[in-house]
Amino acid sequence: MHRKWRMRKNREFAWVFRKGKGVGGKYFTLVYLRARDQVHIGFSVSKKVGGAVVRNRVKRRLRECVRQEVERVPVGYRLIFVPKPEAATADFLQLRQAVRAQMQKAGAL
Repeated sequence: MHRKWRMRKNREFAWVFRKGKGVGGKYFTLVYLRARDQVHIGFSVSKKVGGAVVRNRVKRRLRECVRQEVERVPVGYRLIFVPKPEAATADFLQLRQAVRAQMQKAGAL
């Protein structure tokens, strides 16, 4: 995923978590917020998902799933993906379908 879409600052994450809405699913929760500027996407993986290796694998897989869909997201969305422990055992195809479904529920596709 390109750098211009990444959410990096803690205050951005806090703002989206505070003001945004959540859409739950089997593998992750998607927290989203409509804003005025470009699309920003972040990932917040807790230790409940697993150790460092597992958390990084889940992030890499989610990043790739989102990268394939990010061009279709309307301008102004802030999205944070919060994986659940089930995401660690899901295969790539399941995660990709879940990403697409959750983004459609949020109105981001």
